[in-house]
Amino acid sequence: MSPSGSKCWATASWRRRPSAAGSPRRASRSLSRGRGMSCYWGPQSFSAGSLMPGPLPQPSYLEVSVDGQVYSHSAVKYNVIGPPVALHAVPDRLQLAAAVVATLPPLTVFTKDVYDHKCLHKDVGTHPLHAAVLPASRAYEPPSPPTTQHLERLHRNSSNAANSSTGATGSTDPDALLGPHAPLWVVSGKVELQGLAMASPKVGDYVLWLSSGALLPVAVPLWVTEGTPAALVATTQPSRTTDNAQPLAEQPVLQLQDGAGNIVTQPAVTSLTVQAAVQPPPAQMIATFAAPLLDGRFAFTDVLIVAEYGVDYTLHFALAPVADWGPLPPTVSRPIRAQPCQS
Repeated sequence: MSPSGSKCWATASWRRRPSAAGSPRRASRSLSRGRGMSCYWGPQSFSAGSLMPGPLPQPSYLEVSVDGQVYSHSAVKYNVIGPPVALHAVPDRLQLAAAVVATLPPLTVFTKDVYDHKCLHKDVGTHPLHAAVLPASRAYEPPSPPTTQHLERLHRNSSNAANSSTGATGSTDPDALLGPHAPLWVVSGKVELQGLAMASPKVGDYVLWLSSGALLPVAVPLWVTEGTPAALVATTQPSRTTDNAQPLAEQPVLQLQDGAGNIVTQPAVTSLTVQAAVQPPPAQMIATFAAPLLDGRFAFTDVLIVAEYGVDYTLHFALAPVADWGPLPPTVSRPIRAQPCQS
């Protein structure tokens, strides 16, 4: 330091990177013994204790010099944060398995400045947050903020979806985004979203659109995949009649379906076989038939029924229980009768 009684001029400079790398962009803080302290950013200046007039790119470093002699090449990284200008979501993409009510994974939304710093507690404002799910093809058509009637409709849809059967029809309308129905607010630069859900979504690509007033919105890619099988459905029904001599002309084909009505072509368990039992039991040696899962289908090839005239027969399809799937509801074919006699 300078001898007692002398004056020196000290400068603290903000740098974008350590001084060994090129010509840094700086904001300088100058000190003079017996004088006030000021800080400069380009042609602007402000007094000690004031905020920087703008954010700096990250990371920023602090350099201290006295009378032009650099005494500190600090490696400590600083974030010089500016006002919020946009929203940011973590994680930046989501994956969701379809179901009657499919709950999205937890999501945290932050405000950020022009240099992508998270504002957090430096953001002293409160921002209303609006959320909607759109098909990926409509990602650049942001929906309007929801009205009171819109939220009431969401509540009704949520209740109906929760009570619906496994064959529920999905929706690609923004109304498919359910709860929470209380207003969402970004406070201290952050809000955690939990409990958002879609009602019976179809497999495909979507976008979770998050917006808040003048802040730039964020679009989070959302991929909906096949869900857990919840039903066994007949995609091809057997013939309505049998000649009592040959296998049915139209053999039944069945597939698995998740709670949202999507066909499950790639279940987690692939070694599966569906049994078909004829009811009432006909007068024949073999009255139970089997079809394994191949290419996402249970396709029968040898179902033969020796029917009595005037009696309606049906095929009752069953799949052995699979852990974590839960019981599948019974699946029964349409009636099958003996062909009328030819005169």
